[in-house]
Order: sequence, then C-alpha cells, then structure tokens
Amino acid sequence: MARFVWADGLGTPRANDHRRLRESWQGAILAPNRGSCYYSPRGAAAARFPPRLPAFAAEGEAPRRRAGRQRDSASLREGSSPGNAAHGDDIQERGGPVSDIHSILDQQLTPEQLAAVVDESEDILIIACAGSGKSRTLAYRIAWLISQGADPASIVAFTFTDKAAESIQQRVATALKKTGHRATEIGKIRIGTIHGFCKDILIHSDARYRQFEVLDPNGLRLFLMSRYPQLGMQNVRGRERLYFDCIEHVAAAWETLHDEGLKIDSIRKHDEQLGEILDRISDSLDMSNYYDFSLMIRLVVDKIEQDDPNIFNITRPFRHILVDEYQDINPIQERLINLLRRTSESLVAVGDDDQSIYGWRGADVQNIINYRKRNPRAKQ
Repeated sequence: MARFVWADGLGTPRANDHRRLRESWQGAILAPNRGSCYYSPRGAAAARFPPRLPAFAAEGEAPRRRAGRQRDSASLREGSSPGNAAHGDDIQERGGPVSDIHSILDQQLTPEQLAAVVDESEDILIIACAGSGKSRTLAYRIAWLISQGADPASIVAFTFTDKAAESIQQRVATALKKTGHRATEIGKIRIGTIHGFCKDILIHSDARYRQFEVLDPNGLRLFLMSRYPQLGMQNVRGRERLYFDCIEHVAAAWETLHDEGLKIDSIRKHDEQLGEILDRISDSLDMSNYYDFSLMIRLVVDKIEQDDPNIFNITRPFRHILVDEYQDINPIQERLINLLRRTSESLVAVGDDDQSIYGWRGADVQNIINYRKRNPRAKQ
C-alpha cells in the first residue's frame, strides 16, 4: 500500500500541509502495491494527519526550542531517530559484524529511512527536507538492491551536481562495506549527473561524438559571439538595445528549445527570424563538433524515442533508476527518466517540494506534486 512517512522532527507543521497532502497525494494512497510515497515536510514527528490519511510517524517529542531542533537534525543525519537521542551512540556501541542485512539497516537507519530503503514497490517517491538524511537513504537503498541480487551495473543514480555525485559515491561505498559487500562494486554503478550520463551514452553509441567538446553556458555564449554574422544574429539585434542582450536572448532561446523539448518548426511559426537562427546554430554546432548541456540530453531523448538500436543496447540493462533532487529536473530530463523507466524495474525519486531553486533554468516542481500523474505505474 502506498504510504506517507514523516522523516524528521523539525519545526511545526505548516498550516497548509494537510490540505496539500490531501489534494496532491490522495490518489497515490489509493494505489495498492504499485507505488509508495514517503512525505516528510518540516513538521513535528508527533503531528497528526487528517483521519482519512494513514500516518506512520516516528514517536518523538513535541516541537522543541531551536537548540533541540538542531540537535535532532544532527542526530537524524547520523542515522538516529528524533525520539531516541541516544540511538546514534547506540550504533557505535554495538559495532561488530552483523550478517543479516536487515539488522545492519536497522542499526544504521531511522525507522522511516528503513521503510523507504526496503520498500519493494515499483515506484517510490521520498519527500524530505534538507538535513533529513535523503542521501543516506539513497545510498542504503542501492546497497539493499545489491544485497537482494541486483547487478550493480543495472543501477543508475542521478544527482544534480558532480559534488553531490561524489558524496553519494562515498556514502554508497560505506554502505556496501557495512552490508558485507566489496566497496569496489561502486565502480559498476552509474552515479552522476544527467548531463554526464547522456555524454557517456552518446560517445558509446556513436563514435563520432567522441570528437565532440561540451560547451557550458558561458561556452555557448562565446560560441554565438564568435559566429555572430554567420548565424544572422544581426537580424534580431534590433530587438535588443545592447549587443550582449542579443547574445543572451538567443542563447536562452536555444536552451529553452531543448530543455522544454520543443521543435524548431514550432518556434519558426511564431518567430521566423529566431527559428532560422536556431536552425543555423544547430548546424554550426554539429559541423564544429560541439554540443551544450541542453543539446546532450535532447539528443539522447530523441534517439531513444526513435528506437535507436545502439542506444537501446546500452540502456536495456538499467533495471533500477534513482533520482536525487527530483524537484530540480526540467521537462526534457523528466522525459529521459520516463523513457528509462519503461524498461526498468523500479524508480526512486527523492526531493523536497519546498527547495526548488532552479525554476529560472526550467526546473518544474510539478514533477513532484504531480508525480502520480506523470508516472503511470504509480496509478491505482
């Protein structure tokens, strides 16, 4: 049965939490044996849900003063429960090898984290605030999958930054050691950004892409400046007062084109000049052996949707997909995740609907709020 779990004991419940829960997730609760939703807003562990909503809240004290909340947050990050301040120390005291995977997980995780880690649902959504142990839960989820017989090479974990990927890798290596597996298994697991994943897929599916260089946002703008007359950008210069405003306007249009999964023809219908420039940029990048971050993902998505056999042979072994910072993915990234989900066995999405800070870059928090609608396998 789909469930909601409070995963921290910080602060007091927001006034609209119950309403949002009822409106956004009521359908998921009615989805037996299909998906699980672990909801963890910044509410007290002892807070109560409306009668119709099942609650599996860890026992704990009422909201505390600021110092108490900070102490609980620290203990939670170390794997202890807000209602059991000594739990972290108890883990250290126990020590010693434990052969049973469930005993190890019980020592290292809070009850809510443990429930998310061992859930066997096909689709799992974990919503928790900063500092509540999301990365720890993700790491032990990977270790648990391997302990259940999953091939490490079949696991893909997406993070939002390279720094976050390194942190997850370290946590997974630690979790593997604690659960009796070789830390070297980490080398078989794909943990990294979606951009890095797509670059790897492209160069292994088509040798031509091995010659391509990646342009970051600044590199893309420098590319446009270096080819300003060839691209015909002077035709739209009159719309912007400054030269650099024109460059920024076209660069943003190019990135939006791919982040939103649009077609150049649809742009051309509304703005013929801009459509022509975007078409020239596409040809010029390809001839110069460049692609930017937005184009990398778009190329992979288009090839998967076109049933490219080389891409299919690479992605077919991926059975378990995990996505961190789910609230920050944009529409084209969501399409990629859904395409990978079609041939996988499970999807775990982790995020915080109150922490979306990349809306200006196309991130859509509705990916979390409408998760059940966006992911058909989580329907009732």
